[in-house]
Amino acid sequence: TPRLAPTIVGAGQPMELSNLDVEEESHIVIYSVAGSVIRQFRVQGTDVFHLNAEETAGLYLLHVENGHQSATLKYIVNP
Repeated sequence: TPRLAPTIVGAGQPMELSNLDVEEESHIVIYSVAGSVIRQFRVQGTDVFHLNAEETAGLYLLHVENGHQSATLKYIVNP
């Protein structure tokens, strides 16, 4: 199951999405709580993906999906 850490960050701080399936392409989508797509990524060949919390303060949903996994994870960006 994919994991995101940390789940509470300041704007611009790094986060790590781990436990991805290295055999499959993972599609990662970040949504606002209103359901708008904020950012999208495609990742393959690694079990760890690094990203920065570039959004403004608020609650966000990160959805990751590939051929074997599907998970929606929450994170908070503090002001």
